[in-house]
Amino acid sequence: MTTDFTTDAITRAVTLGRDGDPDAARADALTNDRVRQHHAGLVVRGFYPSLHLNLADNLRRLGSFDQAREHLDAAGRYFDALGDDGYGAMIRTAVDEVGVAVTERSVEPRPSHP
Repeated sequence: MTTDFTTDAITRAVTLGRDGDPDAARADALTNDRVRQHHAGLVVRGFYPSLHLNLADNLRRLGSFDQAREHLDAAGRYFDALGDDGYGAMIRTAVDEVGVAVTERSVEPRPSHP
């Protein structure tokens, strides 16, 4: 299978999360069938905690603390989609770290994510 990286839904959703791009339509184009072609254990809901975490961190660094908090809350609503593994723990820890930074109204980079 050849992947067209400009139109493939999984590629767009992953870069959406990585880049902190709020274009939710790109993520919504991703289906469970498509992600399972990549790995049988994946579900779309599993992408949302990371997506909202990245948006929250970017907004926090811009000083938009209320919007950042909204995305942290949204990330938490999808924690059930995370596994009890290293990746799930990393995302939950990062959400907690960004939450502390939002509460402190800090715009400084996190040491784990400069």
